[in-house]
Amino acid sequence: MLKQRKNQVFLAVGAGLAALTMGAAFSASQLSDLVLEQPLVRQWFVTEQATGELDLSMDTTSAVLPLVSVPAAERAAQLEQIASGSPSLDRHRARYLLASDLIQQNQAGSALPWLENLEQDYAALAPQILYRRAQAYTASGNSAEAEATWQRLLTEYPNDPTAAEALFALGQSNPQYWDQAIAQFPAHPRSLEIAKTRLSQDPNQLPMLLVLARHGHHLPEITSTLDRIVNEYGSQLQPEDWERSPLPTGKMATTAVPDQPTLKPPALP
Repeated sequence: MLKQRKNQVFLAVGAGLAALTMGAAFSASQLSDLVLEQPLVRQWFVTEQATGELDLSMDTTSAVLPLVSVPAAERAAQLEQIASGSPSLDRHRARYLLASDLIQQNQAGSALPWLENLEQDYAALAPQILYRRAQAYTASGNSAEAEATWQRLLTEYPNDPTAAEALFALGQSNPQYWDQAIAQFPAHPRSLEIAKTRLSQDPNQLPMLLVLARHGHHLPEITSTLDRIVNEYGSQLQPEDWERSPLPTGKMATTAVPDQPTLKPPALP
């Protein structure tokens, strides 16, 4: 319990860093579930994966790390200068962060050159680099290259949390990928989005409701979702459904229990 409380504190601290660094289009509540799944945050700021202790003094010689908290427009020139310099870890970081900023600024075409072959130089961040490249191709209208990059991400890093993004994107045209996303990454925000989308198309889907019950504790509609499961599908529920979902056992017993992130990438060597 104490370890979980400490992790929640670290998640809260890291959420802001994740939003700035990754440029992810998620809400703060969703980001808190993903911080420990983001390589850039853990690899730059977590020194001992076993303890989960944050050490913000790590790599004090870096010229890029201080720029993480600087607005994108203000750090662009410095990042470009570092990204254009001699090969180094900071150069790789600058290229990635600069590309992420450009994608968020709807300049995906300008982001692609900074991401070119970056996964070869910065292997520790390879899944996120492929994720950003697929985003950039999508935003640039190059659907063929985007799909190829999503497929590569899924093939080379099938267990990385970014694979859920690939499954979500590929599932737009092939529903089997959405099935895989829910099965493999049930707590990922994309899986919750899939469940909500499918429920909007057909609200009578108990499996999708259970996905929200088990992993959507932060959703504003969670209370009504839990009550609906019990009231409409109570006779169909199995013992494991009651054990794995915070289902109400009485009229006033509706309570959502937060999930703990389970996928943790390795720390930066």
